[in-house]
This record gives sequence, C-alpha cells and structure tokens, in this order.
Amino acid sequence: MLTKTPLQNLYETLGEIELSGATGGQLQGNCLFCGKSNHFYVNPENGGWDCKVCQDDDGEPRKGYVEQFLEQLHELRLEETTNRGYDNLSKQRGIPADTLRRNLLVKAGDDWLFPTYDVKGKLNDLRRWNSRTGEMRGSAGQELVLFGGEKLAKRKKPSVVFVCEGEWDKLAMESTVRKVAEFKNAIVVGVPGAAIFKNEWVGSFKGHNVYVLFDNDSTGSNLTAAAGCLYMRYFQ
Repeated sequence: MLTKTPLQNLYETLGEIELSGATGGQLQGNCLFCGKSNHFYVNPENGGWDCKVCQDDDGEPRKGYVEQFLEQLHELRLEETTNRGYDNLSKQRGIPADTLRRNLLVKAGDDWLFPTYDVKGKLNDLRRWNSRTGEMRGSAGQELVLFGGEKLAKRKKPSVVFVCEGEWDKLAMESTVRKVAEFKNAIVVGVPGAAIFKNEWVGSFKGHNVYVLFDNDSTGSNLTAAAGCLYMRYFQ
C-alpha cells in the first residue's frame, strides 16, 4: 500500500472522501460540494484541485488549492450548521453559543471544525474536534498557529492579552472577559497544544500586558516556564 501524502490526508480527512489514483498522476474521488462520484481531482504534488462538474458562486468551474478548499469547505459547513447544533455544543462544553458562532466553529458530521488563521488573517486550517474521543487534531502539513493570533497581529495599541492552553480554554476565557468592562478590549489567544509554544510567536506579545493562563498541572507549568524563558530571551 502506498503511503498517503499530507495533502492527500488533508483532503480526505476534511472532505470526508476517499481519493485513489487516476490518470495523469492525479488523485480522484467524490466531490463533497456537488456529490458527483469520481469528479473531484487533486494534484498530490501541489494540492491543486478541481471538480469536473460543479461551479462556484460566480458560475466558474470550482477549483483552487488548499487555501481555497479550506475556505469553500468552511463556507459549506457554516451554511449547514444550525442554531440547535451550537446550542447542543454550548451545553456540552459550557461555552455560550454566541461565542461559538463568533469564532465561526462549524459542524462536520458528529465533529466540529475550528478555523485558524495566519497573522495576515488567511484561513490556514480547520482543526477537527472529535466529539466521541474529545481529541483535537490539525490537518497534516498545515502550520500550527496561535488560535486568535491574527487579532493580536493587528493590534498596535498596547493591550491586555490572555494566553490560554488550547482552543476550548481560549473560547471560555473570551466569553468571560467580554462580561468585564475593564477587559472589554482584551485579546484572548490559545496555543494549539499542551506542549507547544513557538519562538516566532514571542514577538507578537511585545508591548502588551500578557497574562499566561495554562493548566494547573505539570504540563501547564512546563509550558508556562518555556514561554517565560522565550519571552525574557527575546526582550533582553
């Protein structure tokens, strides 16, 4: 069995489709946008894709690369996500439904997709939360970014910034600070894992009043220490 490339895994996992070999070295599968069998083609080398049947909102053939796939998939799932879905997730996670909507979470079957953006505000991934196992996974080959980091990158005025551990804590903290007048302009970001804090993120916090709110366990303590060391090294 041939090893699947990260691009193939991304399209199969997020698109909930199975791709197989086709003529011309492309991968072929069912199109999640129009439902036609074996009309969705992916170039495994550069991630280019197209459907031989359906069209986009402008009447043009539906095609693009990973970025366009993520955008159009997110738009599709957003249209399918109901208020009942947000209400059910709100009860399950204890986070207000309006916070879930504001962060543009979308339902995908029994799971939920979290959109993450690069510092320029471009959609870079749809992280999948498995409602059965509670596991959060990013797409293969996609860069890990700060959840909410695009808002931090745009903020030039010194501000209060809360740094949380994980996507759910970020959403919970965001819903909380919105109720406190003192923090109405605060920014809340989340690191994408219990042991992940990249060197390149440190510069984003320069000039801000930063509160680190990682979990009260050994992993959270180690992550806090690592972030603190990077911060001091960067600004010494």
